[in-house]
Amino acid sequence: MDPSIRLSLHRLAEKVGWEGGIMAALDYGIRSDNIDDEEVARLWADLEALHDRMEPLMDQIDRRLSRARAA
Repeated sequence: MDPSIRLSLHRLAEKVGWEGGIMAALDYGIRSDNIDDEEVARLWADLEALHDRMEPLMDQIDRRLSRARAA
């Protein structure tokens, strides 16, 4: 998401709901620097870090599962 886009807490709540949850919103690209509420932005930054660490692991597992399904 463009870092110049700023989301109020209300708009963030709507966006998270629209995207299908927090994980989907992170996948969509909502970043902590898009969030106006400082406390939620700090929490979101912690989630971003976890998500960024988790994503390559999920990709590795997904590839292995895809190969298992194809076998």
